[in-house]
Amino acid sequence: LEHTASGQSVAWHNPDSGAYGQVMPVRTYRSKSNHWCREYLASKVSDGTEEKIRAIACRAGAGDWVKVEQLYYDS
Repeated sequence: LEHTASGQSVAWHNPDSGAYGQVMPVRTYRSKSNHWCREYLASKVSDGTEEKIRAIACRAGAGDWVKVEQLYYDS
């Protein structure tokens, strides 16, 4: 979420578990508490099952992105 432009997908793969997927930020904004937040779409394929979520993550005090709300889940 830190370096990816809205609308651009980033693929990921976990070699230990074999899971893979992608994350695509769709919107960036400042929250009422003045934190940077990003709405994003994410997919994960694990053991032949695909999961999709739309969620919001905000930058925490230490600079990490923390999921604050899951808008929907589809499997």
